[in-house]
Amino acid sequence: MHTPPSPSCSVPVLVLDDSCVIDRDLSRHVMGRVKNLNSIPNLRSLLAKEGFPKVKLSYLGGLWVMIELDDVASKQSLLKHVGINSWFHNLQDAFHDFVSDECVVWVDIEGIPFNVWSRKTFVKIGNKWGETMDIEDNFGSSFARKRLCIKTKQPDTILEKFKVTFRGKVFMVRKDDGFVEAVTDSGAVKENTPLVNAKVMNNSQEKRVGDGWCTLFLDDLWISDVPLRDRFPHLFALELDKEVSVADKLGTLSVAGSFRRDVRDGAERHQWAELSSLVGSVSLSSSKDRWSCDLTGDVCRWFALRARRDSLPTRHNLSRRGVALDSVVCPICDSDVEDIQHVMFRCDMAQLVFRKICRWWDLDGQDLSSFSDWQVWFSSIRLSSSIKSILEGIFCVALVEDLDVSESAYF
Repeated sequence: MHTPPSPSCSVPVLVLDDSCVIDRDLSRHVMGRVKNLNSIPNLRSLLAKEGFPKVKLSYLGGLWVMIELDDVASKQSLLKHVGINSWFHNLQDAFHDFVSDECVVWVDIEGIPFNVWSRKTFVKIGNKWGETMDIEDNFGSSFARKRLCIKTKQPDTILEKFKVTFRGKVFMVRKDDGFVEAVTDSGAVKENTPLVNAKVMNNSQEKRVGDGWCTLFLDDLWISDVPLRDRFPHLFALELDKEVSVADKLGTLSVAGSFRRDVRDGAERHQWAELSSLVGSVSLSSSKDRWSCDLTGDVCRWFALRARRDSLPTRHNLSRRGVALDSVVCPICDSDVEDIQHVMFRCDMAQLVFRKICRWWDLDGQDLSSFSDWQVWFSSIRLSSSIKSILEGIFCVALVEDLDVSESAYF
């Protein structure tokens, strides 16, 4: 049960009587704490795709949202929905005396010497007040200030000044006024238009962008020889949804629609003009995004690394990025949410492929459920390092095929 923080005895008390009460019927309301703050602007479209098109969303502070449904039956269906529950730390009935014990604020930090101007430094500073959720990505372009996004449960205002020490020297660090980021529903995505020949290149991998749902607008190499987050750092700092897909970005009326404020003159305006020119001639097709890979050498390890980091385009990850899907349940076995553990180990097809590879290589197969199980099992195989590399490549190819079959089942 989520309870509001206990007030301090030193804080003045204001007594509210019954005249202040507003009678609200919460029988059709649920409230939940999302796992990813960036998913909040996309909740309306995600819920619509899961069969709940008529909902009203209210932001409650921190990572909390409240969802109002048409009737009690719809509410119960939503509470039991496996895919929707996977987006939340907890999803529960709404209650009247709820108060979020956390808030999300942006603060500007000044006074840090540039020899310790590092991500680790700013994470430590943000963690003084709570959890550092995001850091403005302008490393190397400015050492005057750094903007942090912090999730905090601190009941009082964040300190204006504090001291840091480095190798015996004391520096006075200043904090500019923080502000709470407003969270609203995102706009609708317009239909795709024909034409695209954008590519993502990375060593021996080439990604051809089709409808753009499986390509990250800022992180993937799809239209430039460097990620757009690195090419346009000032615009990346303005972006609320750091993991927005190409489809979502190009499907809105303006690429700047998800910026936390308007573009300002100077470097921001210059980068905005360049970005607008770059993406202005790009249109998307109805075909899905595809990897074209030479699965040799380091490429297999690249896929394995992305799998271990849970950064492959499973349905669960796509839904967290705001991609509207009919369902996040595995389309092959239809038994569980399609996350990376399911694709790799729990899905019926993954288990079948694993058994066939073991039979082909005359290996004793085991029931694996995680990457740690896989590591223990693979380390126990008595083969030369060169042969084991080939075997690892075969498993990586099988992983790619599993994902491709899963995407085909959806699209």
